[in-house]
Amino acid sequence: MPFLLSILLLLFLLPEVARAQQGSGAASGGERFSMEASIRISGNVITRTGGENILFDTIYDVNFEQTRAGQTVITVDPITDFAAADAGAGYVVAKGAPNAEFQLTFSREVVLRHATERDNVLIVRYLLSGNSIPEQENAAYVLEAAPRFRLNADGEFHFWVGGMVDISKAIRGEYEGEFTLEVEYL
Repeated sequence: MPFLLSILLLLFLLPEVARAQQGSGAASGGERFSMEASIRISGNVITRTGGENILFDTIYDVNFEQTRAGQTVITVDPITDFAAADAGAGYVVAKGAPNAEFQLTFSREVVLRHATERDNVLIVRYLLSGNSIPEQENAAYVLEAAPRFRLNADGEFHFWVGGMVDISKAIRGEYEGEFTLEVEYL
């Protein structure tokens, strides 16, 4: 029986007072948005036959943030954007039976709907990397459709979650969606 991990997605778009563009000499007079988003990672455990679980311990959530004015596509690389409490890739540790092999399945693209304006959507394209040791910079991108991994001798495997989101048509408010990882012992 597979283990399912649902990741609750909440994106918040925050208003920023419009300022005059340098060199244009005129203020836009409207409102523009800056984006700061945190994707919280949480999960439910389904026990494998024989009583062994694979648990996911979330160390850091994924944090998307505009780094320059006018940026419409925000990317978090799961290898080069180092995981931290307030920025960068999400960091999750899978824990289970030492040296056990498992298979991972997940959606590479998730649609997020505005909490009140349901026709307004954002699409998040996920990037995932993994490593048997806690070294993000030496992790490998997860590119296969249903890759297989092996927990290390301590029963751990490390994942970093990143992605890309286009906010060019986003409106202020909260966006919701679900990203599901399915993990199955082999």
